Amino acid sequence: MLDDVDTKNYGFGWWQGYMDQRRIALISECLIASVIGVRDAISDAAFCFKEWTEQRYADDTWVRQTLKALGSGASDQDVLRALHRRGNNKKRETRIKLASEHVLTTSPSRSIVLPPSLSALPP
Repeated sequence: MLDDVDTKNYGFGWWQGYMDQRRIALISECLIASVIGVRDAISDAAFCFKEWTEQRYADDTWVRQTLKALGSGASDQDVLRALHRRGNNKKRETRIKLASEHVLTTSPSRSIVLPPSLSALPP
């Protein structure tokens, strides 16, 4: 796309003749900024999805190990106490929450909608 920018006329050459030079320069700049913004947003979302996946896996592993260590005869209070997050476990929970805010979206009905890559994952 940047190869199509006419540096002498300040804008995309394929818009020449359709509008005045100032508009071409302004719209060209807006289009370039939009494309860069989309590229950066997709890159950030991919990073956040990877972070969410890694942190979620680590948290699931911690929960399984904690419950296994408690044994099947543990009381509800013991389970709640053991699963209360502190220190690194609390930080991991925060990382999961922050990453999910960038990866998961909310539809107008306020229900969580997973991106296609997440929708295919088992519950």
